[in-house]
Amino acid sequence: MINVTKTYFPPLDVYAKQLKRVWENEWLTNRGELLKELEDKLKSYLSVSDIIVMNNGTIPLQIAVKLLGKGGEIITTPFSYVATTSSIVWEGCTPVFVDIESNYWTIDPEKIEAAITDKTTCILATHVFGNPCDVIKINAIAKKYNLAVIYDAAHSFGVTFDGQSIFDFGDISTCSFHATKIFHTGEGGMLFANTDELFRDSYNAHNFGHNGPLEFHGLGINAKISELQSAMGLAVFDELDFIFCSIIYFIRWNFFYSYKFNCNRMLQ
Repeated sequence: MINVTKTYFPPLDVYAKQLKRVWENEWLTNRGELLKELEDKLKSYLSVSDIIVMNNGTIPLQIAVKLLGKGGEIITTPFSYVATTSSIVWEGCTPVFVDIESNYWTIDPEKIEAAITDKTTCILATHVFGNPCDVIKINAIAKKYNLAVIYDAAHSFGVTFDGQSIFDFGDISTCSFHATKIFHTGEGGMLFANTDELFRDSYNAHNFGHNGPLEFHGLGINAKISELQSAMGLAVFDELDFIFCSIIYFIRWNFFYSYKFNCNRMLQ
């Protein structure tokens, strides 16, 4: 049996070391020291300029749809976790489904254009199993019709395209740090915005509309991650080399085993 959703538990002493810092700081939430350290490490690791780590992977999608969907039709694919579509409906927009490519299982850009109407405001595309969508074609379509682009990159942590982080594409890109992901915070997620304005609006939206204790910028939600979750993220981050090496070994071993098995069948 191949476990595709098994949680990686960092060594308990590594996690305990991070938790000890939480107790010493006496700070549990509201963007504490551990969260800021985690964001800095992730920015460096992923080669991106700005990120907002949040308390789960669905709220970044909801914030993105809230900011860019504008109550219109959003072209997406049903071949994704339910959160992709539910975020559209939750924010009062209408999902319009198109099929996927057979090779990569990502949304078929050739079918997007035919689904565009005068009510279309956005494209929400999912990178599947680490396979990037055809970001070049999707970007061209979006520019042609003046549409926003959101990428659900829930399971594309560390993926690059043409030398760039996959999170650099689209107006907003989101990621999941759920316990079943390669990198996780137990429960968590992340948002990337490709303009200063979108980043500011996303930041304010994830913190009840606040930017600091005295500034208020309107409607928002509570998407803040706790220091306890951040501690798990820092503990897992320190194990990333081991995790990725284990995955590569697992893939190579299974490829070799499958190849050997198939060769033996051919010789019988």
